Amino acid sequence: MRRQLQNYPFVKQLLSLIEVRKGARANDASSRRTLAELRGGLGKPFGAAPLRDRFVLRHTDDDPDCELEWYALVASLFAMKQGGATSGKHHAKDISIGRALRDTLDDPREAEGSGVEKRLVALLNSDREDLPHRLRQVVSLLKSKDKPFDYHQLLYDLLNWNGQQRRVQTHWARDFWGGGGAAKADEQVQASEAVGTT
Repeated sequence: MRRQLQNYPFVKQLLSLIEVRKGARANDASSRRTLAELRGGLGKPFGAAPLRDRFVLRHTDDDPDCELEWYALVASLFAMKQGGATSGKHHAKDISIGRALRDTLDDPREAEGSGVEKRLVALLNSDREDLPHRLRQVVSLLKSKDKPFDYHQLLYDLLNWNGQQRRVQTHWARDFWGGGGAAKADEQVQASEAVGTT
């Protein structure tokens, strides 16, 4: 069962930056500048990248409990993944980081022991301090493989990273190892073998 995710206005604002670029409207230079400012925050905590932080503060609620650190991370990762790309799919609804990583494999049944699996395991074992660096490595890999994911879901997952029963980590793991990956491939092979024997 999929979690009901909200559409964050903050993520909609990020996505509007690339929609402007695709449409090549007059403020295309402004969106490129904003993306560059957001990329300038890579590897920096909230409060250490004023131009990125300005964007975050302008597009988040005035909620004092808002975890600005995660919003800043999503903004910087979004801008990094977009890079100079003007084509390709940038956002994919309902695709978690775990699923996007699985999609980088030619054959999901070969996940065990792969470098992709090792990155996922490191990510799943991350605490709040390690997570930004490891997530940046994973998003860089996804960029190199042109694999999109859902930024609304990423923000939701980060805001709930330390939640009860590690549900976010379980969700990413299920999307990578189970939930239709190798198990579905095995079912398809068995089904095709059964058809071939009748």
